[in-house]
Amino acid sequence: PLSSTSGAYTLAGETIEIYADTVSKMLPVGFQAKAKVSTFNFSASTAPSSVPITGVGFKPSAICFLASTNGTSTMSFGVDDGSFHFGVGDDGADVSGTYFLRNTESILYAQAAGATCLGHIASFDNDGFTVSFSKTGAPVGVIVVGYLAIRL
Repeated sequence: PLSSTSGAYTLAGETIEIYADTVSKMLPVGFQAKAKVSTFNFSASTAPSSVPITGVGFKPSAICFLASTNGTSTMSFGVDDGSFHFGVGDDGADVSGTYFLRNTESILYAQAAGATCLGHIASFDNDGFTVSFSKTGAPVGVIVVGYLAIRL
């Protein structure tokens, strides 16, 4: 355990130096990390739109997303802290066995060549978050999005 004094500590076999002011800034008194795992559905054809996700129980500071459509091979994984959005999506609709990356979106759904639905965090709210979706072409289907909301 770290104390409130400066010094050298061993963590996983490595020596690290911690200063008292660093320890107090790392974890404020009374700090409690929070996490929630859940899902929401989104109809790709309704983009562009903003979708509020409520019932999280706290204002998150970051979200991990895993999204897919039932019965397809389309899937994406993304992370988002409200200012940095990053996602990896299956691009098999354009080129079989390939993936595409975006550092502007954290949900990437490529249904068919030229038909995509993209999403990212628009805001963190007191009881959840809001996702902003856009599209190209005419994607259809219900995207099921699993998420891990965390507050650090």
